[in-house]
Amino acid sequence: MSSAVSTVGGGGGLNKPSGPTELPTVPSSGFLARLSVRVHGFLSAFFYRKGVFIARYPKIIIMLTVALAFCCAAGFANFQQESNAEKLYTPQSAIAFTHRDIVEDAFGQPSFRCQVFAESKKGNEGLGVMSKDALLELFDAHEAVVRAQVKVDGETITFAGSGKNARCKRDDANTCAPLQGALSPWAHNRTKLENDADHVNTAINFFKANEQQSLESAFGGIRKDEKGVVTGARAATMIFELVREDEPIKGEPDGDKRSEALQLEIDKRVLELKTSHARILPLTEEGQDQVAGEALARDSSTLLSGSYFICILFGMYVLSQNNLVHSHMHLALWSVVSVGLSIMVSFGICNAAGIKFNSVVATLAFLLLGLGLDDTYVIMANYARVTNDERTKHLHSDERMARALSRAGSAITVTSITDFCAFAVGTATVLPALRDFCAYAAVGILADFFFQTTFFYAIAVLDARREDAKKMDCCCCFSVSEAKQTSSFCGSTPGTYDPKDPGLFTRFMGSTFPRVITSPVGKAVVLLVGVGLVVMGIVGSTQLETDFNIDWFVPDGTLIKETIRLRDRYWSGQNLPYAAFTQSGDYYAARDELEALCKAVKENKWTLKDSTRCWYDDYKTWQSNGGCDTVNDGASFAKCVHTFVSSPAGKRYNASVVFENFECGTVGTSQPACQIKASRVDALMVTLSNSRTQIKGMDETRIAVSVACPSLKSFAYSFIFIFIEGYKVIAWETLRNVLLAGVCVFLICVVLLANVQAAALVLFMVVCIDVCILGIGLKFLGFTFNSVTCILVVISVGLAVDYSAHVAHSFLFAEGDEDGDDGTNDARVRQALKHMCVPVLNGGLSTWFACCMLMFATSYVFTTYFLILTMIVIISLFYGLCVLPVLLSFVGPRGVAVAEGAALDIESAKEGRASPPSPVDVAL
Repeated sequence: MSSAVSTVGGGGGLNKPSGPTELPTVPSSGFLARLSVRVHGFLSAFFYRKGVFIARYPKIIIMLTVALAFCCAAGFANFQQESNAEKLYTPQSAIAFTHRDIVEDAFGQPSFRCQVFAESKKGNEGLGVMSKDALLELFDAHEAVVRAQVKVDGETITFAGSGKNARCKRDDANTCAPLQGALSPWAHNRTKLENDADHVNTAINFFKANEQQSLESAFGGIRKDEKGVVTGARAATMIFELVREDEPIKGEPDGDKRSEALQLEIDKRVLELKTSHARILPLTEEGQDQVAGEALARDSSTLLSGSYFICILFGMYVLSQNNLVHSHMHLALWSVVSVGLSIMVSFGICNAAGIKFNSVVATLAFLLLGLGLDDTYVIMANYARVTNDERTKHLHSDERMARALSRAGSAITVTSITDFCAFAVGTATVLPALRDFCAYAAVGILADFFFQTTFFYAIAVLDARREDAKKMDCCCCFSVSEAKQTSSFCGSTPGTYDPKDPGLFTRFMGSTFPRVITSPVGKAVVLLVGVGLVVMGIVGSTQLETDFNIDWFVPDGTLIKETIRLRDRYWSGQNLPYAAFTQSGDYYAARDELEALCKAVKENKWTLKDSTRCWYDDYKTWQSNGGCDTVNDGASFAKCVHTFVSSPAGKRYNASVVFENFECGTVGTSQPACQIKASRVDALMVTLSNSRTQIKGMDETRIAVSVACPSLKSFAYSFIFIFIEGYKVIAWETLRNVLLAGVCVFLICVVLLANVQAAALVLFMVVCIDVCILGIGLKFLGFTFNSVTCILVVISVGLAVDYSAHVAHSFLFAEGDEDGDDGTNDARVRQALKHMCVPVLNGGLSTWFACCMLMFATSYVFTTYFLILTMIVIISLFYGLCVLPVLLSFVGPRGVAVAEGAALDIESAKEGRASPPSPVDVAL
């Protein structure tokens, strides 16, 4: 690579134009052109002065910036991580949270669920898990759960013990029996099963007579003969419930570490069982969260270091020369250090501000790595051009670096602003995961911009002095004679050094490739492929489903994942439970409304037939058969309902009605009168196949329930409604963020390009890229639209605009090619690609290299990030380097006039009377 630096224009997502055609030199006619020149002139002057100042005190600047980074890193002391899915992927203002608070206030917090599954082993194909031996092994698992205990903070937490440290949710008989399961027919008594001579029929008859459990809920993969008689089953399950702490523990506002520790102990005890007839697997909430968290942490630590190493190697390649003195390989390492400082600042400031870290934010380290390297390439590319220019190469290295920063600073600023705006608008979203990621990203981009133009620039100043002193790139303590500078060393390729001689790849991409795509056949092929991709994107976008499942975060190859697949294989498509809740009020006066509520739930088209359990219907039947003597007001009605739910006829509803005075003393005595606080009517929803039906089912069920019993403020609620609320807004929130980001990008491009037509073409490319990402990158790669993938759609705006904006910018200032075809759009396209094709490709490569190690990730967040970001890079490069040039060849705007003859006062610069270069100077 004989002239790597001279061909660099940027990496990753920020590909900045650099070179003689980089900035307008003379204000063209029109307000936009004059504004663009003024903006660029101001930025050029500012960065020139900044470069001169840093060059005076480079070592002090390095120490101060590092100290600043570590001061900001002090915010890590306030580090908090959010892993609660409902607090990440659902708007916190959703009505479902209000309903949940009401339900938990009346009925208590939901319990932790612990499931145990048994699957018949090979050789046990007859009755399978319904064989007595397999069921007895399931009993072993039952006993392992019941006997589980663990010490936490010096206290022994048990499952089936007594006192406040016992976590089992007891049934009506005050036993720690599972909520439901395959052992229910024998009342979870091993002896009964061992003595049962016809245990299969016992199980079948039990579930036939049981209204709360079915054979299908306890056994999976049920086999039947030709007469429909059950002959066995492949899997069985039982579900335990663990109650939460009565009072929140200090320092655990959202968790219960005692119950969580007990869940992990249950997992351990069940997995230690030795079985011969059935494979026993546990599934607890905490066990699942722990495996997902460990995978994310493992990927973050190992793969991030690998990505940094690869980016350092790629950076060394880009910044290298086949000359020991003029090579700048070691700067790649300092560029990565600069990125590391920006990550420290981003995470430190956001943590200090109370913005919690989450699994999605973990991808930011990879994103900033790609973006940070781009700024390095831009600065060093401009330094190479200043150094190789006959008019400036004999200036002092500090002056050359200042002029390089003057030229690079404008491009770095503009693209940093576009990326910053793309993420800043995302902080206004109601989706917590997206909002927090955008906050971290926005701060990180500004931090990266700061450290690249201070810390890294100061390092580059020292390196330029090393170059003037004729010392080695990799070993700056040693000087090298002119004759030995082209020797092979530190990756340099021996040979004659000519900084102006492009390499083979640069010649191909800068000369052959532009001619191919501007030929008639090339244009036809590019447009055909471009239109085809957009059509595929539109079709795919219309079919894209919104869905999210916390199980996706569990990596493949783990026992938890196997257990989840076992559960889904035999118990998939189960109907979701929901309930119609009523609040405090005059229940006696609202009897007709209670009846209407039961009817509304039963007749709701989203309710599974015969799944409704309405306490009021059964209460009326019981009352008509001589339940209570006198019921004539609210207190007597509540007293009668209490009597009903305490009787054998209504005992199944004892958890469906909550009383203010649970003891419900006799009316008229000194004890408080009985009063109903809340009640619930339970039911199951029909199978909801996709997000659209889930949203529609939730909304229509809510309406039906709320209008049925208004005096008791009835509402429908299910835990899954919290996540469906997120489905309702995620499409609009993402579209809003993309639109706002697009508007910001368009306005910045108008100022940068000084041409509305060119800015509109760039925006059109961004739209095409986003459509392709949605329809191809998501739909055809098998992803759904959710809070993880929507972040990548927002990222694509910032990345896509850079690939196209710089090609359009170069086209505006191109005059023609070496064939003498001056002024034609085809010639200007070829000239633009000659300057920008390799830099833009370097940009795509650096972005991809920054995340390439994620192909080995096991966590859902990282694998999704890698696949979709790869699609973003490929599609953005195609539209930026192929489709946009072809469109410019047809409908490209006129170029910007460039004046000639404005020369630099080299002597004044050499004598130390350097002044900020004007826009004309910058173009030189």
